[in-house]
Amino acid sequence: MNIRQKMLLGAGALTIIPVALTALFLWTGATSLATETVSTQTQLQLSAIRDTKRQALSKEIDDRIKALQTLAAQRSTVDAYKQFKATFYSAAKDLAKVDVASATAEMNNYVKAQVTAEYTRRNAQAFPDVSSALASRDANGVLLQNEFIVANSNPLGQKEKLVTPAVDFPYGRAHAQYHPALERTQKLQGFYDIFFVDTDTDTLIYTVFKELDFATSLNTGIAAKSKLAEAYFKVKSSGKRDTTYLSDFAPYLPLYDDQAAFAGVPLFEGERQIGVLLMQFPIDALTEEMNSNKAWKAIGLGDTGDAFLVGGDKKMRSNARYVIENKDAFVQLMGEKLPPAERAALLKKNTSIGLVTVDSEATRPALSGQDGFADFIDYRGVPSYGAYGPLKAYGLNWIVVSKIDKAEANLPIGALNQASLLRALLVGLAVVVLAGALVAWFLRRFLEPINKLSDTVLSVAKGDLSARSKLVEKDEIGDLGRSFDTLLDDRIAGLEKARLENEGLNNSVISLLQTVFQMSNRDLTARAPVTEDVVGTVSSSINQLAVETGQTLSEVRDIAEQVRQASQSVRAQSLMVVETSEEEQRSLAAMSKALEQTTQQLTRVAALSARSNTAAESTTASTKQALTAVNGTVKGMNELRESISEMEKRFKRLGERSQEISTAVGLVNAISERTHVLALNASMQAATAGEAGRGFAVVAEEVQRLSDSSRQATAQISQLVNNIQGETSETVFTVNRLISDVVKQSELAQQAGVQMEQTQGATQDLVELVRQIALFSQSQNQLAKILQRGVSDLNEEATKTSRAITEQSQTTQTLVEFAERLTTSVGLFKLPERTN
Repeated sequence: MNIRQKMLLGAGALTIIPVALTALFLWTGATSLATETVSTQTQLQLSAIRDTKRQALSKEIDDRIKALQTLAAQRSTVDAYKQFKATFYSAAKDLAKVDVASATAEMNNYVKAQVTAEYTRRNAQAFPDVSSALASRDANGVLLQNEFIVANSNPLGQKEKLVTPAVDFPYGRAHAQYHPALERTQKLQGFYDIFFVDTDTDTLIYTVFKELDFATSLNTGIAAKSKLAEAYFKVKSSGKRDTTYLSDFAPYLPLYDDQAAFAGVPLFEGERQIGVLLMQFPIDALTEEMNSNKAWKAIGLGDTGDAFLVGGDKKMRSNARYVIENKDAFVQLMGEKLPPAERAALLKKNTSIGLVTVDSEATRPALSGQDGFADFIDYRGVPSYGAYGPLKAYGLNWIVVSKIDKAEANLPIGALNQASLLRALLVGLAVVVLAGALVAWFLRRFLEPINKLSDTVLSVAKGDLSARSKLVEKDEIGDLGRSFDTLLDDRIAGLEKARLENEGLNNSVISLLQTVFQMSNRDLTARAPVTEDVVGTVSSSINQLAVETGQTLSEVRDIAEQVRQASQSVRAQSLMVVETSEEEQRSLAAMSKALEQTTQQLTRVAALSARSNTAAESTTASTKQALTAVNGTVKGMNELRESISEMEKRFKRLGERSQEISTAVGLVNAISERTHVLALNASMQAATAGEAGRGFAVVAEEVQRLSDSSRQATAQISQLVNNIQGETSETVFTVNRLISDVVKQSELAQQAGVQMEQTQGATQDLVELVRQIALFSQSQNQLAKILQRGVSDLNEEATKTSRAITEQSQTTQTLVEFAERLTTSVGLFKLPERTN
């Protein structure tokens, strides 16, 4: 690093460091201000969302309750209730034709087949045992459930579509009159269901949707101890006209354990409470209000924000945004924070209501009645900002929370930080540029004499000994330049003297180099001039080396020539031996091949002899077997002849029996003819008798018909007997011809047996001869193999000898080549004449 660079670095450090510190201070202040601004804006926005949602929810709940109160105050509602109550308790009498036990069994089957399947589809756990609840129903409840649920042809979940039941009875007529209006009210007001409960018996005498709670007691039935029962008993026990009760959300078994809340108001006639009107609160209305119909971004909640309800048990009362958008990702993110039972229920029901626990720095103060804003870890374990506050409505201890992930909320801070940093960098850059210009002007003034002195040094280094700095400055740099000029003058004078001395030494070295060059070109007669300086000693030593080397190379040349001549003689003799060895090897190879072919022929002869021996023995055995078979055939043919003779006798007897059948058939046919004539006479007599003979005429007609049938049957039997006789005659003829053929074949088989006995004797003689040939062939084959093995060993030894002689010849040839190369190499040198 030169002085200029060092000064630039120092000036840059003195300039940049203060500028950087100043920019850092400004940027830190701007960042702090941006963070505070964004935090305040986030707080205001989330607080506004919280307040808006809280106000909207309060209005939503209040509107539903007022709608229920209005419905209870209508005369038509009171009339409907009174009519349902008046006809409910006479259902057992009105439906006396329906067997209660059968209806109970059908309801049990309906629950097992349909309700259980739907419950399993919507829940992770099994459907609970409801047998005791079903058994608690009275006859009215059993028969009404049978008519409106079991016998209802509409599918599960659509039982409200039945207006008029198939059986005409008083409750059914009341249902047909009032159910359509109540169903319209339920849909218009957004209620999930409407209930009438008799305060005298605590019985649900009417519902719109006809679930399993219809026509049951709230003391012992399937809805006992539910939020519906809680709301009912709260209203009933009050006894006041203006009483209103809204229950919290909880699983409701008749709705397959989905979350449900119920609101209830009393039904008054005059000053007397006659019943309770309840409705199931629409849970989806709360979720849609909290989610703004999924328009989270539109209300300022961005990509990660959410607004939700939490109950006093710290469980959600509205469905979380993260479950609606991506249920599986939400469950995976929650991990162990979501217990297994709640995780399974969430995946089945697609909702976080009543399942996800929210216990954080935002929910705890809100449950104690405080409004506020917090920086906290949300129920997913994600850092968040949130505004919270209580929701007081009809005694509910709910809270409203609006939150957003910190990472998303702080995105504007990053943008502001980048803008502030960019401004600070631009200001710092401007200051640095200005300072750099001033430093450059100062350095140019300061470094000008130093650069001039540096140029002088470079010129001298390049060989310009006349170069001088000639500085006129009166400072330390000027003194340095003048001292450098004086030093150059002294050193140049000493260099001139050394140059002259080196010139003489240089000439001596050149002469020596010329001599060495001649020697390097193989001229050992060259000699270097010997001078009195240092180079002279070196020249004398080189001359002596050339003399000694020349003498040595002369001797090497003579020896190489002698070796070459001897090697050529040895190589010629080796070639003659190689040719002789190769000729012997070829002869042995031909002999070995001939012996090998002979051995192969003998081996094939031995094999053929062995195979012939085996074939002959096999032929002998086959002949014996054939002889035995022929004898068996002769015996079998004799037995066959006897069997065929016996069969001929039987066929003859069969012909005789068929003749007897023909005689019997003729007799039956004659009887049929006579019966036919008698039937005709009887018919004529019956016709003469008139009305009195009508019965007899019928009998005569049947007898005539029977006679005709007998005649037809006897004709068929006669035809069959004739056919049997013909077939029997042909069979007897065929059997006689077969007996003749069997006799002929038996005689031929006996002749074949005699010939096979003669063949067996000849075959045994042939087997003995083939066995002797096989023994002789095996002996010859063994001798041929021994001879072939000896020739093969001799051939291998000859091959080894030939290979060794060939290798020796190649070695001798190599020696000749080396001797020639050595002679050639020595011949390249120019040697001094040899003196004797």
